[in-house]
Amino acid sequence: MSETQVKININQNLLQNDQLGWETYQPLLEIDGLEKHLPNGDPIIKDFSFSMNNGEILVITGKSGIGKTTLLRCISQLASNENGVMALNLNGQKITPESHGIPYWRTEVMYVPQRPPQLEGTPMDLYRTVSKLKFQKDRRDIDPISLSEKWSVDAALWERNWSSLSGGEQQRIALSIAVSRNPTILLLDEPTSMLDPVSTVLVENSLLERKNIIWITHDHLQGSRVSSRTLELTGLGNYNILKNTSTSSSTSLSLI
Repeated sequence: MSETQVKININQNLLQNDQLGWETYQPLLEIDGLEKHLPNGDPIIKDFSFSMNNGEILVITGKSGIGKTTLLRCISQLASNENGVMALNLNGQKITPESHGIPYWRTEVMYVPQRPPQLEGTPMDLYRTVSKLKFQKDRRDIDPISLSEKWSVDAALWERNWSSLSGGEQQRIALSIAVSRNPTILLLDEPTSMLDPVSTVLVENSLLERKNIIWITHDHLQGSRVSSRTLELTGLGNYNILKNTSTSSSTSLSLI
């Protein structure tokens, strides 16, 4: 078999690591028992548990409306969950939304929507605003304009109104702002859905170098190119986690 189905339970994983003598092992992100229900009571996320190691890219797949975006919004705490706990392990410290507050959590676990909201002003106005937020102003950042230029975005577009930009330009600029803020984990909702194949490869190569991403895609070929593992949502809150054994996620993609 080219893929091995793995159903992950955090507590079992940690127990196995202790038995192997890896007392210092800590995943980057732990989620245990996350749940979210529709207004009619049907589960959209049910007893969702997994851990993510440093350097991974986890791809989320599933049919439209099955709960992929809701899952990312719950992880980022942009949407509330009914049950479950989440934690980041950073520099030997366990960080949760409860211990450090949701604004700080969103700084470390940053969600980027598929379609950026229609904003007033320019992309540079947005970048300056984000940079002044309480938990953002002291962070070491990357130049977002230089990053977006690697993705074929002209620097002059940063001073144009958002409404004058194409969907693909907006998508790349919004993504470059998020990457520039150096969050611990990026949550990406179809980040290349409005891009042509060449721009898609440019963005993928940058993200492959960055890693620590949970990434929604409907493109199965893209998923196989970039993923360490694939989280497949199957409906009614059920899911499978599949290990990608076909492609190394550390390999850059060719434009040819």
